[in-house]
Amino acid sequence: MIRCVIWLAAAGLACGSERRSEAAHAGIPDRAPPSTSTVDPDSTELRFTSVSAGEEFTCGLAQEGRAYCWGSNEVGQLGDGSKMGELVNRPYAAPVAGGHAFAAISAGDVHVCALTADGQAFCWGYDVNGALGGPGKRSAVPSAVVTDLRFVAVVAGPQRTCGLTRDGVVYCWGRFSLPSAAPGGRPALEPTRLPGEIQFRAVGLGLSHACGLARDSRVYCWGSNEFGELGVRPTGPRRPAPVPVTFPEGAAESFTSVGASPYDSCAVDEAGRGYCWGRDMLGQLGNGRLTSPDEPTPTPTLVAGGHQWRLIRPGDYACGLVVHGEAYCWGLSSLPQTPGTSTAANLCDGPPPRTCSTEPLPVAGGLRFRDLSVGGGHSCGVTTDGRSYCWGRNDYGQLGNGSREPSAEPTRVLLQLEGAPVRSPP
Repeated sequence: MIRCVIWLAAAGLACGSERRSEAAHAGIPDRAPPSTSTVDPDSTELRFTSVSAGEEFTCGLAQEGRAYCWGSNEVGQLGDGSKMGELVNRPYAAPVAGGHAFAAISAGDVHVCALTADGQAFCWGYDVNGALGGPGKRSAVPSAVVTDLRFVAVVAGPQRTCGLTRDGVVYCWGRFSLPSAAPGGRPALEPTRLPGEIQFRAVGLGLSHACGLARDSRVYCWGSNEFGELGVRPTGPRRPAPVPVTFPEGAAESFTSVGASPYDSCAVDEAGRGYCWGRDMLGQLGNGRLTSPDEPTPTPTLVAGGHQWRLIRPGDYACGLVVHGEAYCWGLSSLPQTPGTSTAANLCDGPPPRTCSTEPLPVAGGLRFRDLSVGGGHSCGVTTDGRSYCWGRNDYGQLGNGSREPSAEPTRVLLQLEGAPVRSPP
């Protein structure tokens, strides 16, 4: 039997005999957040509750609410408190400065935002177009977003951030956050309410569009529709307010998960069927066929394989978790290409090792995850027992395993406390 292992280095995957891609998403937490305001920095029994992969770095939350980040620290996105002239990349998980206990965390391209137990938002990293929600351009420590609002969920995307209040209202700040915002338009420098009266329970951010799961379990999208990423026709016109996605016949009326990446979107219905739509450059819609990158796919298409999905995280490659926790990925690979085989057809359908797949392939290792995040060339997950694993590109240590070597399968994240790296508990 041919065994396929995903190399998520822009989804690097290789298929052959025994051979080994904001987006960003937020929803109301399933459990009550920590009640403490500080955490014990000397604790060594750390297990993760969530993980969020950024462009070239990763952040995660330990069970007691302390945040850890690893990988590139070029603009202070690790939040470790280093002075701006002394920033260093870290190939292991290092604690975020400030001693805050966070209930949620989300990594964007070059910034991170997190929520405390009482819903106060803090952000750090590079403030591109106001994404940090504060007065500074960079911050290597968590800085409070300038607002009196309190949130139950936060999502950091490309050059912007959105927060979700307990009433289901979405507020965004940064690029494309003003209701009339268009490419080249001015950003929102403080949280700005999304137009309309729809109440949401989860939000995903793309490059210039967003999608949300409403409290009535319907999926809505807004923003750019150049590539059909809103799931409505006609493509092209921008929608400043949420519009309902038009799903094909056979889809359930209620949905349980939604996600967005730069140019496409995905959702899971109550029966566990996965749908993706938008720009299908190299198989990232996962429907088993190739579409020209210039041909929009505004009608959601069924993800192939007959799996029962729990969630799908889209991107240049996409990954998803099935109901029992196994991870699958599909789309574009960053493995070296053979000269003369750069067409989409050859990349996806040529002889092994193929550098993309139009259908979901199982991630190696047989692990079961409860949380999964796709970054800019790497992916990370938290297993059902709280262990953290990452795989894919590792140029800046974004896998957190103590090295800078890429990995074709999940590797355990290393934690560093008091200057000594130790593994997350066995």
